[in-house]
Amino acid sequence: MYQYVRSFSNEDVINIINFNYTPTLEHLTGFEGKELSIGKSVSGRAAKLHSIRHIHQTLFDEDILVGVNDKSQIENPEYTKNIDVCELLIKPNTNKVLGSGVDSEYESTINDTNLSVLFGTSAGITDSKWWRL
Repeated sequence: MYQYVRSFSNEDVINIINFNYTPTLEHLTGFEGKELSIGKSVSGRAAKLHSIRHIHQTLFDEDILVGVNDKSQIENPEYTKNIDVCELLIKPNTNKVLGSGVDSEYESTINDTNLSVLFGTSAGITDSKWWRL
């Protein structure tokens, strides 16, 4: 998900929320965690990449998130009754258990955007929380 925020200054701010588990986008853009000038926007203002955030972590992180969006996507009803399974398989629950606060941070980023562009993602039901936002 590409997030574009038109600011009231002389620059356009770009934040990327990445649903991929690899750092491919960082390698392609040369982004290393610091603001990166990427040229001019169509308005002629400076375009700056402020962040690339991995919503489910990366393959290189200790706490990678895999699973589903909610209990309705778990076929076995016995698993939906088990809190440990729900904390492991339901991604929003896993984020709460980890206490990283990324859900709130990403919700804020999405709500503050002027334009969102999806690419390279299926927009599937396992991430429906984010598509609804």
